[in-house]
Amino acid sequence: MKKLNFYLFLLLFIFVLLFTSLSPVKAASVNTFQVTTDGSQQKDAFVYKDLIAYDSLSDIWGYNRETHENYPIIQRDGQQYITDLYNSLIVYQEIPPDSGNGDIRLFNIKTGQDSLIIGEPNSYSSGGTNGEYVIYLDGGACGSLYALHMRRNKTEHIVDNVCSPKISDNVVYWGEGAPGGSDIRGYDLRRNKFLDIAVEDGFQESANIFGNTVVWYQYDSGNYGTYQAIVTKNLKTGKRKVIYETNTNSLQSPSISNRYVVWSESPSMHVNSIKAADLKTGDVFELQESGPHQNSHTMTSIWKDTAAWMSWRTGNGDIYASQIIR
Repeated sequence: MKKLNFYLFLLLFIFVLLFTSLSPVKAASVNTFQVTTDGSQQKDAFVYKDLIAYDSLSDIWGYNRETHENYPIIQRDGQQYITDLYNSLIVYQEIPPDSGNGDIRLFNIKTGQDSLIIGEPNSYSSGGTNGEYVIYLDGGACGSLYALHMRRNKTEHIVDNVCSPKISDNVVYWGEGAPGGSDIRGYDLRRNKFLDIAVEDGFQESANIFGNTVVWYQYDSGNYGTYQAIVTKNLKTGKRKVIYETNTNSLQSPSISNRYVVWSESPSMHVNSIKAADLKTGDVFELQESGPHQNSHTMTSIWKDTAAWMSWRTGNGDIYASQIIR
């Protein structure tokens, strides 16, 4: 009797296992909505939990996804531009009214504390944070990369002549020119070690890291009608995977969360769409269909299942967002 019960249990287990593996995966549904509608230009959206933070003219505003309220976060004379959002911390570049140089500042949304990280006489850009460090460039779009340990108030020079740095956990990463293309390299702040993140033929750009996975945009020339791809790589195992590729459209600006990758896609000049891929299933789907855009591409941001971007659908530049539902 015990043996019979065992075999019955085993058969039931096998049936459940087969049913689960053969059952179709539920396709993603998308709730896309417009975040800003006030008639002025907004751009550079960042998402964290229920907050979507963005630039509005030359101030920094936020949108609460629970209350559907838009409100000012940093609003004063001069120009303020958000460059990163981590937990309750906003890193931004400020150009004071009496100066043409950019300062790097850190604003704590919870406490209201607003701190100067680095200021004149030089101009600084590309600020980012992991909550422990603030990174920045001494220069414009490209320059010398520094990291400030906030608790120790100690600044470390990392490398010169890099572009568009970002930080995730303990890894700082950036784009770097290479013979016949560009690479993505990094630096581990805890181990004091330089990293070759994406060093391949052609161009590797616009990297974004979540956990142990990096995503980037890869291309040969970047022109319409040439090969372009969105690629991921596991930083621990080195396993590389092409998420999406095209020989017709133009791609840019991928971002990654624990489950999804989103990117900007352009089928032709001044036309833009936003696409996403499920890292678990491999499914590729649209968040915003192709439509008119002042430029062909826009920056994307994603946190878990919520993505945000700027789109030119109304003619002035508004923030849109999508919640991906499984």
